[in-house]
Amino acid sequence: MFNRKVIVTRRNPFHQTLRTALRRPWRCLAATMIFVACSSHSSAFALDSMEILPSDRATTWQPGLMAEGGIPIRKTICATLSPRGGTLDDAAAIQGAINACPVGQVVQLAAGRFLINGGNFLLLNKAITLRGSGPGRTMLEKQDGAKPFNDAVGAKPSPLVVVGPALFSSTSDTVNAVRSANLRNDAIKGDKTVEVDDAAGFVPGQIVLLDEASAADWRVDPQGRGEIWASEDFRVVWQKHKPAIQYVDDFAPDAFPSTPQSAGSWFGRPDRPVAEVKEISAVSGSRITFTTPIHISYRKANAAQLSRFAQPHVKHAGVEDLALKGGDAGNLRFNWAASSWAKNVDNSVWHGEGFAIHSSFRVELREFYVSVVR
Repeated sequence: MFNRKVIVTRRNPFHQTLRTALRRPWRCLAATMIFVACSSHSSAFALDSMEILPSDRATTWQPGLMAEGGIPIRKTICATLSPRGGTLDDAAAIQGAINACPVGQVVQLAAGRFLINGGNFLLLNKAITLRGSGPGRTMLEKQDGAKPFNDAVGAKPSPLVVVGPALFSSTSDTVNAVRSANLRNDAIKGDKTVEVDDAAGFVPGQIVLLDEASAADWRVDPQGRGEIWASEDFRVVWQKHKPAIQYVDDFAPDAFPSTPQSAGSWFGRPDRPVAEVKEISAVSGSRITFTTPIHISYRKANAAQLSRFAQPHVKHAGVEDLALKGGDAGNLRFNWAASSWAKNVDNSVWHGEGFAIHSSFRVELREFYVSVVR
């Protein structure tokens, strides 16, 4: 286990993270990830020869559910289901069992192949476990979705399972952050407390977003390719050049990170890539305390803010002991989930992401297999 935050410099941070996970013996990934674009040129940062990361980018963290005692072992089964067989779709039956299952219990899937077709998906939106009989025995499959070595998606692209309140944001913001409060002072790395201008609506147990604007502008590209859109300290470097570089730049010539629906909002609010998801432990006046330390500084000069999400996060939901195949909008998505997990899951043949972790906190992937055939 690595006690460092994830720093990504390539065009798609989540895909890079998964590739790294495949190469290294990671047992889990935490959803408290900070995606910080940075320059790979040595002159941009003063790196100690013994450091993997500059000191301001490294942090200590307890990923996933390690700080909460680990993945809970649930034994009470609320329902047991078998596949309907043939070409019959199983989504409605499984979703009905999920909806009826009391919190803290298990929806058990017997051995066999369960079909999830026609744009259907399972929504695990409360603190229960969806458990198969083992990844070699129980499979959830979308047969009208992703196919090996085929880039085409089906007529109705969908994942197989979503852990969280919804598949899509309920606002125009893909992060689904609302009602932001400005920080009164800089948030200091290592501290657990911030002060905000208006603490109304913030409550203990709430999952929130801490972020800042990039303050980027045109800078001389240290790699000698004209100018690049970057912050003055090169904490943030966007793949946008002047003159534009085809197949490298993530933006159209007239688009910038603040442009709605541009690459500037792929993994956060527009032009606010330095961000982390936090859980509130206490609120006292304008002072808000988190359950985990702040992993990098956030500056008032960069319009640092604390934001709530439009809908509450789903906590303590898990997927275990099964295989997933054929999702053409990802296979398993953690969307606005917290303290949730996937354990002993075989994930193959997908479009998008095999495991997607979006706007989530303390999500753990343990004892899992990801096939790169997609």
